[in-house]
Amino acid sequence: MQLVQKSDSLIGWMSYFEADKGPVGVYADFVWTRLGFSNSTASYRNPIGGMQLSSVANQALTYTMTIVEVGGVYEVARWPGAGAASTSVDALLGFRWWNNSVDMTFDRTGTADFSRLGFEVTRSFAIGHSGTLQWVDPIVGVRVRHRFTSAQDLMVRGDVGGFGFSSQFAWQAVAAYSYAWQFDGYALAGLLGYRALSTSYTTGSGIDTRGIDVLLHGPILGVSLRF
Repeated sequence: MQLVQKSDSLIGWMSYFEADKGPVGVYADFVWTRLGFSNSTASYRNPIGGMQLSSVANQALTYTMTIVEVGGVYEVARWPGAGAASTSVDALLGFRWWNNSVDMTFDRTGTADFSRLGFEVTRSFAIGHSGTLQWVDPIVGVRVRHRFTSAQDLMVRGDVGGFGFSSQFAWQAVAAYSYAWQFDGYALAGLLGYRALSTSYTTGSGIDTRGIDVLLHGPILGVSLRF
């Protein structure tokens, strides 16, 4: 996402939870990020002797994105391999909620300094605006899991959604490798992968049209706990 390269600040969090019983399971996925942008400009003029005009302007924008996904999984096939190895295919069905909010502020201060007369005049004004865009996408997908050993796993997942019910189209692709260590019946795993998530959403018409067309992608580095 090109906005990340231009932002002044970035805070983000991503977490995933899944509970399975036999071939059936439920999951929840949470993504939250906040990007901050700011800029300040100053200008000075001396139109006539003994008079100085100055102006200082500050602009700030905060963009917050929250994505919550819930759904169910069903293991449709499993092929055992040598030792602990196995390959599984899961079907997924769920809903993904998007919430995008923007807060903008602008303020300007102007000063006229009349040094010959011994006084100055200062005027300031500020404006602010905020808006939110949110919707829910139905999604369907497939996940392939391959276990190399009892400690090493590879997961590849893809899904599509929207279908014109809310967004025009949405898709996601994830690939991740994990290595686990056993501690008293718990498996603590390090996770390394890559994730891409895209959506195209538009609402309203004419001058009231609002929308977003975005592709989020990047590496994944994290830890997981299985029990």
